[in-house]
Amino acid sequence: MIDTGSAKSIIHINTLYKLIHRPYINYQNRLRSTANNGELRTIGSVNLRIRLKKILTFILAEVAIDLCTGLVLGNDWISKNEIDIITTQKCIRK
Repeated sequence: MIDTGSAKSIIHINTLYKLIHRPYINYQNRLRSTANNGELRTIGSVNLRIRLKKILTFILAEVAIDLCTGLVLGNDWISKNEIDIITTQKCIRK
């Protein structure tokens, strides 16, 4: 899921375990604030290579145990990979 309201990209630990080439987790516990003033605990970070159709991107994502979805691509991913979101056409481009 691409989330322009999220500052950081986050992957659920179970999604990470399903990857064929599982990246190394740099363990470091952190506590993040969510948009609705909740808390999200992360256990570390991983370097991810993400391909969306023909667009290959990279990001350092945090790893969470309690996340409502498998992967959140935040503004850090959008900025680092120079992604343009075209809402009228419901697509992205680089």
